[in-house]
Amino acid sequence: MYKLIKLIFCLFSFTISFGQDKGKPKPFILQGQITEFTYHHLFLTYESANGISTVDTIHVSNDGRFFFKTNKIESPLEANFNNNSLFVAPGYNLTITANGKDRLSFYKSKKISGVGSESNKYLFLLDSIAVANIETKSWFDLDEINVVKYVQSRKRLRDSLAHIIFNKKAVNDKFINFFGRVSLLDNTFEQLNILVSYLTFKVADRTRYANFINQHFNKDVLKDLFKEEYLLSSAYKDLVKDQYVDYLVMIDYGKDSTLRKRKGYNLEKISQTYKGKAREYVLYSKIKGLITYSKSFKELSENKKIIEPYFSAFSNGFYKNALEERIAKIETQLKATQVGMPAPSFSLESNLGTKHSLKDFKGKVVYLDLWASWCHPCRDETPYLKELNEKYSGRNDIALISVSIDESPDRWKKALEEDKPTWLQLIDKENLVWASYVANVIPQFVIIDKKGNIVNFDAPRPSDNLTLEKILNQELAK
Repeated sequence: MYKLIKLIFCLFSFTISFGQDKGKPKPFILQGQITEFTYHHLFLTYESANGISTVDTIHVSNDGRFFFKTNKIESPLEANFNNNSLFVAPGYNLTITANGKDRLSFYKSKKISGVGSESNKYLFLLDSIAVANIETKSWFDLDEINVVKYVQSRKRLRDSLAHIIFNKKAVNDKFINFFGRVSLLDNTFEQLNILVSYLTFKVADRTRYANFINQHFNKDVLKDLFKEEYLLSSAYKDLVKDQYVDYLVMIDYGKDSTLRKRKGYNLEKISQTYKGKAREYVLYSKIKGLITYSKSFKELSENKKIIEPYFSAFSNGFYKNALEERIAKIETQLKATQVGMPAPSFSLESNLGTKHSLKDFKGKVVYLDLWASWCHPCRDETPYLKELNEKYSGRNDIALISVSIDESPDRWKKALEEDKPTWLQLIDKENLVWASYVANVIPQFVIIDKKGNIVNFDAPRPSDNLTLEKILNQELAK
């Protein structure tokens, strides 16, 4: 208990002292080279203190070199660099080198140097351990006794590594103590995240949930899970905005199954249970998602009614403004993808290396499938797509096109080898189709008429073959 109080005090003290630095923050620089890299862009994603996400696009030259400089990072924080955790801060000047042939090659070969590398060596060391244990059994497949042993052992190892890396005098890293404390918080909340996820996915008896967590997790932390200081940890933010909400809601569903029918019940639960800035942060994240995933003006209108009562919960006007801007953006996107509007154009590469544009299919009815290799519901539709393709194979006035939003071409090609589709397969490397077709939820299917206009932006799935074929046949008859 004493250690926890001391940790919180240190975090609070650092936050105050850092906030009092009125000088203009130094720029953050990220550079390096990734050889055998097939993309022309990298992405650096991070959140402001208010939880507003920023995505910076970093250009990559043909030989894999990149250079990025920004003044927007005003405080030390955890960022995501192409699905890799990265500690960033004002004045950091990091150089990363790696082989980008595939994800595993990247993890095995990546190296970091420069100002700020001392803190980041902890993250790189964790990745090295993950690669070494890549063939071991997943915690998801363990029984209850062994999953508890796993999370306890995992936390001990990570805490030990954190002490080794961070409990030494930094040569050229003024934020090493800060990131050391953040890492310990991450380790704590990653432990709770795994336990909660295990319960909600693997244990059917919801009456046991609370006792299980109380028995196997730090009771002092559970007494006040919504302390403002915890928001420094990305693991904490991931926990409270996703898994922990689901955990609380699932407990309530076990007591009253009718709650499942109450749309927006998770917002009710957050509003009732969460406190302070954590409450505002999670409400903002959930409301933003509800708006973003609206697939029609009707759905958006319904969701706006659900979220309206919670706008008064925001003492931070920044959240209100951000959500209003999000609503306006989605309305604009929906206008561009309504029935009768020209379908957004694209030009993409196939698995055979050939280029294909949507305009090439003018005069044909197009059934567009937006999917990804990691999306199980997407791949569950593959057998029905095969049947659909076979049924219309004799016609030249219809085209079936699958567009993958995979970040990894290797995973995409591996999925194609496993599923063996016989129709056109394209990959959206730059997320252009994903953005223009508002593919916030996949699988998504779109029907485009012979003139290139949208017939149905949220078309029936291939597994709903009778409904789908009725619409396709109506368009083919025109």
